[in-house]
Amino acid sequence: MLLDENGAKFLIMLTVALTLIIIAVAGYCLGLLLEWRDVNRENRALRQYIARTKATNAELHTEYKAEFERRMKQNAAEPKGNGRSITQ
Repeated sequence: MLLDENGAKFLIMLTVALTLIIIAVAGYCLGLLLEWRDVNRENRALRQYIARTKATNAELHTEYKAEFERRMKQNAAEPKGNGRSITQ
């Protein structure tokens, strides 16, 4: 089963086409890998930012709650008004 000239040319063109397709797919996969790394890096930075923000918000909430409770105690201990009661 020897190939004639046209069969050999066809086989060479088919080999070149398959090689180009394999190179294109490898390049596409490499591009996806690089894109995935960028997205993963951005997600990691975003998760760290959210964690820092949650910690900051928790601290602020604690401070605001303590201030609120302090003012509530102060208002209960020293009622403000003009000194007259409702029955006068």
